[in-house]
Amino acid sequence: LPCIGLRSQTAMLRLGLFTGQDVQSVVFSVMEGEYILSGDGQQVAVIRKGTMFHVEPTGSRLTVHDTSQLYGTYYKLEFKGVSAGNVFQVKPVLPSLPSKESEGNLLLDLRDNSLRLINMLDMEKYIPGTIEAEGGPNATIEFYKAQAVLSRTYAIRNFTRHAHEGFNLCDAVHCQAFNGKSRMNPFIYKAVDETQDEILTDPEG
Repeated sequence: LPCIGLRSQTAMLRLGLFTGQDVQSVVFSVMEGEYILSGDGQQVAVIRKGTMFHVEPTGSRLTVHDTSQLYGTYYKLEFKGVSAGNVFQVKPVLPSLPSKESEGNLLLDLRDNSLRLINMLDMEKYIPGTIEAEGGPNATIEFYKAQAVLSRTYAIRNFTRHAHEGFNLCDAVHCQAFNGKSRMNPFIYKAVDETQDEILTDPEG
């Protein structure tokens, strides 16, 4: 039978967002904290809560602008959180898809003529979102503890599943569904905290 084990340290995850969708345009906004926008490694703007930035392809590059200013065209964009608590929202406009909120940073570039969006976040901040998406918001804390261990184990064992695409896991059921930051039940976060770093291991391995 499998048993509970501990990892030595928490991993940083590269999570592909809106995978399988031909995303051509997105709006980025800050929900909590503060972000720095960089284009091709150079700082472009500081983004605070309430500001929205639009990103879309222009040829082989990405054009970024807000409601009043064009910030240029770049091959790669990074929205990097710089405050204690950073939460962003990203919404595809073309095609129109439900928005997702998440913690951590957001990377954008072009892959096969579509926007590639990669959310870089701590594994322990990814797990609550998968629990809510996979297990729903109305279960008991013991259920969420079990789900946390299972979700964490899956993520670790499949960490290189999308390596050829430039990220670790996708946000679809191909890996584990991730609809964004968990907002519905505080017991989800309690369960993640109480099982921190725990995974299922093979006692013979």
